[in-house]
Amino acid sequence: MSHDAFECIQDDAGWGFYLEMVKGVSIAELAAMVGADPALGVMSPEAFNAALHRTSDVPDYARLGEYAGWAFALRAGGDGFYAHRPEPLRHLWDGHTWLIVQDTTMDPPTVDVIVDGKLDWSYFDGEVHESIRADHPLTQRMIAEIALGSVEPDPDFPDEPDEWGLHVPDIRDVYRLMGEHYGLRLPGGTLRNTDLPGVFTSPRVYASGEPNNRYQNLNLS
Repeated sequence: MSHDAFECIQDDAGWGFYLEMVKGVSIAELAAMVGADPALGVMSPEAFNAALHRTSDVPDYARLGEYAGWAFALRAGGDGFYAHRPEPLRHLWDGHTWLIVQDTTMDPPTVDVIVDGKLDWSYFDGEVHESIRADHPLTQRMIAEIALGSVEPDPDFPDEPDEWGLHVPDIRDVYRLMGEHYGLRLPGGTLRNTDLPGVFTSPRVYASGEPNNRYQNLNLS
């Protein structure tokens, strides 16, 4: 396995992560897509780390990078605003292939891949979303190679098929086959890398008209 195989992200997943990858765009384009605050723009790693240093109660943010034809954003922050991409930004994502992987470490990881504005593949805890066509080549490969969709005996009742449960493949195998199918690569250690430029993505004023006071917590001196 090479150091940039996509399954390496699982080695960094101890604290959880929210990763978006977009094919064929630059860091500057991705910054716009994720709603970078126009007053701050893309900040150098040094300036970004200094801004985060004062408190954890900060606006939503993303660390950005590029690798192997994909731009990526590692999301975090205190607002939760990133979960609801503003309508004015949605058109920027049209026509692109993009991936979302969310791993809270409390729940199994979720994966969604969008191609040309349509959900192409979606996975959670041993199951591909019912809206994905049954003959999708990635699904078929996972059925053949990592027993996706199979069942396994309950260790307490091995002779009672009614007690058997769904087989959940190792998530590293899921990531490996996803990477090979979509051409995903990311160097090991990326999810822990604090030497990436960053952007703040929350609005200065919410849709309700309420100001976002979290910007006051940033160390921008």
